[in-house]
Amino acid sequence: MSGLARDAIERQRRRDASDQSDRDWWGEISPVLTTAMAGRDYPIANRVSSALGEATGQAADPEGALQQATEVLLAGLGSVIQGR
Repeated sequence: MSGLARDAIERQRRRDASDQSDRDWWGEISPVLTTAMAGRDYPIANRVSSALGEATGQAADPEGALQQATEVLLAGLGSVIQGR
């Protein structure tokens, strides 16, 4: 979880220092990635990316990953505490 938190902090720091939005960045980098990935097949990554993009409008959601990891950790701790 600390890695997820550090990533979220670093990403926010970069956003604050940039005038470019995530959407603009992806629009700029997408053609480069399309060319680099041409002819390669990553079916699981494609499905995950598509589902995430549909759900969030983003290609990645580190803040969501941190939130989900925190919720899973807290649910697990709650189970342990209730079992005592």
